[in-house]
Amino acid sequence: MELELRDSETLVECTTKGEVLRWFWQSGRLQETGNSKTACAFVTFRTADEEQVKWFVVDTSSAERLNVPCKLKLLSDEPLIAVDTKKFKYIAIVQGFFVYFLSYKSWSWRRLFNAHHVPITVVRSHPFEEAIITGDETGKIFLWREFMNPSSVKTTLYHWHHTAVSSIAFTPSGAGFYSSGYESVLVYWNTKRPDLRNFLPRMGSVICHLAANDDNSQIAVCTADNGVHFVGTDNQVISTLQDFTYMENDKTGNSKFPVGLRLNPRTNTLVLNGKYGHLQFYSAYTKNMLYNIDIVMQNCLSMETDKVLYNIIVTKAAFNIDWMATGEVFNDNEHLPELRLKFWKYDEAAKNYTLNTNIELPHEGGFKAIEFSSSNQVNNLLCATVGEDNKIKMWSLEESDNIYNKGKVWCCVAETCYRNLTVESISFSQDGSVLAAGYGNTLCIYRAENLKLKAALTPPPGYDGVAPHIQVSLRSKGKESPLKDEFTPEKQKRWLQLFNDFVEKNDETIIKELEKFAEKCEKIEFNPKEVSADEIDEATRKQLYNKIMDMHELNFFHKVLLFQRLGIRVNIRPEGRERLLAYLYDTILPAGERKRFREMENEVNRMSTRERYKAKSRLYEYQKRRSKYDEEVQKKLLPLMEVLNFGDDCKNAPLTNGSHTQDHTTTTEQSDDRDLIEDIGDLDPVIAQISKVQFAAGEWAHLVIVCTERRVLVFNLLTLRLHAACKLSVEHFAFDPISNLCAAFTKYNELHVFQPNVPLPIYQRRNLPRLYGASWLPRRHPKNRSVNVDWQAMSTLYFLTEDQEINYLAVPDSVDDDAPPPITFSNPANQALQYSTFGTFATQQHSDMQTSSRQPIGPLVIGNSSKLAVKSLIDMSTHTMPPLSLLAADFVKSLLKSADSQEKNATEEVTSEKEDKPLYNRRKMLNGGATAFMNGHDAGHSDDDESADEEDDKGAKVKVNAAKRTTTNEEDVEMIDEATALEKRKSLIVKSEEISANAAKNSLAQQRHDNESQLKRIAAYSIELEF
Repeated sequence: MELELRDSETLVECTTKGEVLRWFWQSGRLQETGNSKTACAFVTFRTADEEQVKWFVVDTSSAERLNVPCKLKLLSDEPLIAVDTKKFKYIAIVQGFFVYFLSYKSWSWRRLFNAHHVPITVVRSHPFEEAIITGDETGKIFLWREFMNPSSVKTTLYHWHHTAVSSIAFTPSGAGFYSSGYESVLVYWNTKRPDLRNFLPRMGSVICHLAANDDNSQIAVCTADNGVHFVGTDNQVISTLQDFTYMENDKTGNSKFPVGLRLNPRTNTLVLNGKYGHLQFYSAYTKNMLYNIDIVMQNCLSMETDKVLYNIIVTKAAFNIDWMATGEVFNDNEHLPELRLKFWKYDEAAKNYTLNTNIELPHEGGFKAIEFSSSNQVNNLLCATVGEDNKIKMWSLEESDNIYNKGKVWCCVAETCYRNLTVESISFSQDGSVLAAGYGNTLCIYRAENLKLKAALTPPPGYDGVAPHIQVSLRSKGKESPLKDEFTPEKQKRWLQLFNDFVEKNDETIIKELEKFAEKCEKIEFNPKEVSADEIDEATRKQLYNKIMDMHELNFFHKVLLFQRLGIRVNIRPEGRERLLAYLYDTILPAGERKRFREMENEVNRMSTRERYKAKSRLYEYQKRRSKYDEEVQKKLLPLMEVLNFGDDCKNAPLTNGSHTQDHTTTTEQSDDRDLIEDIGDLDPVIAQISKVQFAAGEWAHLVIVCTERRVLVFNLLTLRLHAACKLSVEHFAFDPISNLCAAFTKYNELHVFQPNVPLPIYQRRNLPRLYGASWLPRRHPKNRSVNVDWQAMSTLYFLTEDQEINYLAVPDSVDDDAPPPITFSNPANQALQYSTFGTFATQQHSDMQTSSRQPIGPLVIGNSSKLAVKSLIDMSTHTMPPLSLLAADFVKSLLKSADSQEKNATEEVTSEKEDKPLYNRRKMLNGGATAFMNGHDAGHSDDDESADEEDDKGAKVKVNAAKRTTTNEEDVEMIDEATALEKRKSLIVKSEEISANAAKNSLAQQRHDNESQLKRIAAYSIELEF
């Protein structure tokens, strides 16, 4: 996309569908065609059927192609283009290491190539000279001059970057330029003196784009983590715009978001990995990032071209209302991993987390899970951690014995493991007294405070989705079964009826009949004989194949092993042969790995003989990193290739470490293949591995949800039995303690939402994107609906996709009550309000007042009243607002009043002062005397006697008259108003039940005396206040 040359308010873009669109970038409105004041556009495109890149010139006003007298043909590489639109009419096109210079005035062109045939990564044109500047993959920058003259091409070299150049931006005068690479360093160069340069290191992430403003006072630096930094002339960062933080590819192969998506119960924010060694707190309510917290507190290593550098990453995190626990790991796959467990306490004064405890090497290898015993309680708080050493450690707050760090710190109070089995997940009960852990296929229940084992639950064989032992029995040919007469169709129905009656009834005759049949079976001698795969005929193999394929207890790998052991071969149809081979090839070398391998090969071919040794060393390191993956390929892929009948060629070319062996003879290859098959056949018994453990809450707090590779199991801790089971291959699991709903994301991109007591899906969805994690977020405005009607009535399910987007599911064309109304832009009313944020909202308010109906504005807004507009203005982040000098003038004018309205208000105030003068004094009376009056009366006394009320009135008037005689100024009137206020206050006395006449007469005199004395105190207090 580019700005229109003749209209700076218009943005021109070209879509992947071949469309050229024009936008008013200030209002976000699409322009209509027919504007004759537009410029032409140079467009490059590639069709789906052709690899070669083509180009054309289009008139953006009429969207018609122009015929130009030029026969330039481009290559298949992705083009980079720079256009000079001022004095020198030329276009620079870069493809790989070739540079095309095209004059769009005469349509003549010339092709040159970069030094040493190194591919170019960026190209820019000089603002005032006939020159372009390019940056390549080796970090070299060349300034090209006089390129249209074949005999006088001049280049200037600028070299500091040791990685590929990512962006270049000239200053407005052209005297210097800024450059950036993958080192996260901003470099300023002097065009005439390449040895003079300034550096601004540690920009936080890889710099993607650079742009300088017209007066060269600031330069905008756009980084790969979705941030924009503004750098001043003093080489210092002035301000930063940062929203959701993206994670870049660091070449290590590790997950970008190992923490996943966690919920901070203190602020109900989503927490996930941010910058390297940071955690970012994202508010789904306001749709913006709150802050990043530096966890590792160490500098980040920038990427290099020929090496893979490892940084310290935060792998696990847990949150309490006052505490945060983080686990950070440094592992370069060569040295002993470094682990740190840190506990952070929330500081109310600083409104941030402060480090409380730092524990070195709490586990070995890494962290698998960190959980607090409660998310909302602080008393008796515990924290459990699980490491790669398959040990569970319990941490508790204890008094510190360090004289330099007094107070409470976290200490290990218990440690446990179970039969050296692998543990992947843990979960605390709702009250925090019980801890559940999944060791292998066993659910272990511990007492939380001391990790004492209370129970170990294992599901029945086959219910966890894995069959540890498989036995196949075949009937011998030519021999009849001794029980042939007992298993006729009629007797089979009889035996089935007997078993049903035995389960439902308690009849002794049925038991005796079954005992007779059992004794008859015991007398028969069974002598099973082991047979080899060669002795099984083709008909039996077909029956075995159909029987094994119908067994849902076995996964695909188990079925392949059975087919291999039984000698079953599967023929592949010709149309499916190529697809299956392509799938196997992608499994061995994924697309990304193949692309990286091709890049390495191309780089080796471009290097000299002197440098190839280092290149081959790098390829060796690459193969070393893939060694673990190749082992898994041999175990799981080779049995499949043995089962699938690809022909004689594949039998003579066994796959070994991803390549074909050529140094041995055919006999040696066949023997190696046979040995490998035998090793695969003698695998250890496979057991299921529990990957997720979660306690339910509320009325189902006694249930524990367990996820294995192919099953979801629900255990009941009251009965210590398996409660329910369902067939799901869960990859990500999220539980909501408010609504007691479970969200299971399967490996096949499916979502299943169910309740723990009955694992039947309330909601199902397919074709979801790949995820990094999911979490439930409580609603700020819960809906009073059943979960069967709206399963997101209490909480909303958010999930983090592989495209680094946080998504949630909603009804189409619905408005999210928890989210603020989005800001909509409209055309400014006049030039004065053109750049004012408040002016934009004021214009929108005016348009809303003119229309009586509520029209939808934008795709997410239903109506936009003035209240919502002002609220949106107030809720805006300060870094997104314009300067105060532009905003304050129009905002203050909207609050000012005219002179006529001021005079009118002044007249009304004078009138009110004459009519109601003693407002201040009356306020004193009500706040002082009336309070004393109310405190002096007992609320339980009766005040229904009319004579008592009349005498009280007379007494009040007498006291008022006495006060009037002592004064001769205008304050006499104030006492009359005070007496009136007193009479009003008497009407507020609480009426109680009627008492007997005798009790009223006896208490009347005492009450009258109390009233008179109270009125005297009130009068004296009022005179004391006024005079």
